[in-house]
Amino acid sequence: MMTAKVSKARTLAYQVLSKVEQSGAFTNLALQQVLRGKKVEPRDKALATEIIYGTIQRRRSLDALLQPYSSRSLSALDGTARTLLRMTVYQLGFLDKVPAYAAIHEAVELCKSNRPSAAGFVNGVLRAFSRDSKPVPQRLEEAVAAAPSWADGLGILHSYPTWLVETLAKAYGEDRTVSMLAASNDRSHLSVRVNHLRTDRTTLLRQLSDELQDSVFPSQLSQDGLRLTKGLDVEAWKPYQQGLVTVQDEAAMLIAPLLQVGEHAEILDMCAAPGTKTTHIAELQEDKGWITAVDIHQHKLDLLEGASQRLGLHSIHTVAADARALPQGVSGPAYDAILLDAPCSGLGVLRHRP
Repeated sequence: MMTAKVSKARTLAYQVLSKVEQSGAFTNLALQQVLRGKKVEPRDKALATEIIYGTIQRRRSLDALLQPYSSRSLSALDGTARTLLRMTVYQLGFLDKVPAYAAIHEAVELCKSNRPSAAGFVNGVLRAFSRDSKPVPQRLEEAVAAAPSWADGLGILHSYPTWLVETLAKAYGEDRTVSMLAASNDRSHLSVRVNHLRTDRTTLLRQLSDELQDSVFPSQLSQDGLRLTKGLDVEAWKPYQQGLVTVQDEAAMLIAPLLQVGEHAEILDMCAAPGTKTTHIAELQEDKGWITAVDIHQHKLDLLEGASQRLGLHSIHTVAADARALPQGVSGPAYDAILLDAPCSGLGVLRHRP
């Protein structure tokens, strides 16, 4: 519910976080859904995105910071109250130049609009948190020190579940685990894959050098990749809108070339959506092959079809199906290559997927 007393950025952040918290929505898809059809200033979108991903990434740390000020267990709180407490403490503890009064006032107003009975509780907890003179890092250190085990403490500090800390420590040792968890919370750089059917990396790099100055570099992993160290609104970025680039992790750019298929090969991509690897295969084939792209979720295939259209690709043919029981016509023909990028835990890309 919108209210004139609350900034658009915080309203958007609350709406997305509520979808993630209450219905288990994918964060990126929930953000796209909430933004669809709305006119949002770039600075509001940037702040909303920061609050959303920061709150999710730091959730365990935020809960440890909040609990001393709450008379009730956070896990027992109403979802609205819990979401507003977390996103507000993230702003107060992890963002610079956010006025405490504004963040708290708007959280309370959002609570009044969505769960009036919890507004007094939210106000009391946030004001108690704000009145505490201890620096937030010191409070977090105290929570870590009070943890029942080393793994629990490290999990609180870097906001990861204890089981993951223990698993990594067993596999890599304690020192390396500390480094890995700290690095996974670093801000990730944006990487894009150049669509060589419409341009080439050298030409695009030269064009972007003027726009982005010293913040765009060729990838050291992929000859198709660029790394950007300056934040930007990708969907409003002209090279993206013109189909010159696809947002893709540098390591993921190494997969499609491994198929080593010819231009006219027939390919089966069994878990294709959202299609970054699928579209890469099509580009490598000069869009002359035939790619059957299968995914169990039609709404994700819709994203793939949109990406194909944006990139000017016509060789990708989508099929909504379970890859474990492919329909006739998909399972029957012989393919020159099959790509199966099966769903996984995503632990290797935690920095990108908090």
